[in-house]
Amino acid sequence: MQKKLKRNRIRCKHCGDIIESKTIYDFQRCKCGAVGIDGGLHYPKRVYRSNPAELHYEELSEYKLWEKAYRIKFSLRNHLLQKPYSNNEFKLAQKKF
Repeated sequence: MQKKLKRNRIRCKHCGDIIESKTIYDFQRCKCGAVGIDGGLHYPKRVYRSNPAELHYEELSEYKLWEKAYRIKFSLRNHLLQKPYSNNEFKLAQKKF
């Protein structure tokens, strides 16, 4: 099982502002400028003044478990839907997985 970001957000401990990054290059800063967040649902990137990070922000991100076998099955199913298959060929390909 793999963890995948469902929501990428933090709360600034200086001003209390909750900031969220929704897309890959969506860099956001809090009102006071002490912390920043980036990455959207692709990667969690945090920007803060100095270590330790716990002094500057509270983590509010949410994750979901993503099973690799399901991901492969889903991508293969989408691939099969893009090709012009007959009904019988499509059903046979689905039964394999």
